[in-house]
Amino acid sequence: MKKIWLAVAAVVLVGVVAATAQSAGMLRRHGARNFWVRHIMADLDITDQQREQIKQVLKDEKPNIQALVQRAEAERVELRTMNTFDEAKVRSVAESNSSLYVDAIVEREKVRTKIFTVLTPEQRTKVNKMIEQCHEGVQERLENLGEEL
Repeated sequence: MKKIWLAVAAVVLVGVVAATAQSAGMLRRHGARNFWVRHIMADLDITDQQREQIKQVLKDEKPNIQALVQRAEAERVELRTMNTFDEAKVRSVAESNSSLYVDAIVEREKVRTKIFTVLTPEQRTKVNKMIEQCHEGVQERLENLGEEL
């Protein structure tokens, strides 16, 4: 389930040229989302024309992104509301979850490709560097998992 949320989050963040691995909960908070958008747009020196083109890409893909988020949320709620462990039910949701994960990756790449056509080669290089730094941060957090408890 966590992979689904990361994939859905990536779709949204790539939509604003922000491929970062923040938790879905943080992305829901308005202030955190706006912080990353402002930060990334400033780092990339996005022009007004590019901003409008990116907004249009996101507007066009919004129904698809919303559908993915709603599916992920429904599956999360379904698992969280189970009072007893039902392996068959968990497996059923997990299988559905794998399909959602594939759909989220496809959507993320579609949005990323559309946005990358708007960016200059220098901006694309910066975005790729941001993504690499993000992945390094995720790896570091995984290595330290449980040590902060």
